[in-house]
Amino acid sequence: MVKHEKSRPVGLGHFLRESRLRAGYSQLEVAKRLGYNTAQVVSDWERDVQSPPGHALRKLAIAYNISIDAIYTIMLEAGISRLKEKLKRDVYG
Repeated sequence: MVKHEKSRPVGLGHFLRESRLRAGYSQLEVAKRLGYNTAQVVSDWERDVQSPPGHALRKLAIAYNISIDAIYTIMLEAGISRLKEKLKRDVYG
């Protein structure tokens, strides 16, 4: 599991932001590279307001020189975490 320094799971948005910064891109540069006209879409992804579509995730992995498997793992862990919380609420109230 990908962890933050306080042993909390890292969300996709945080991971994408850190990866973009390591790669040396601005949000606008990434947006334009992916065919968007505004940096807002990248900002929304990095703040977990929206998730990038699959085709954008693959392009981001290439642009940031990161593994698509790392993205997949983070998304899977986040989904499992959300499901666990929902089930806990449903079962225990």
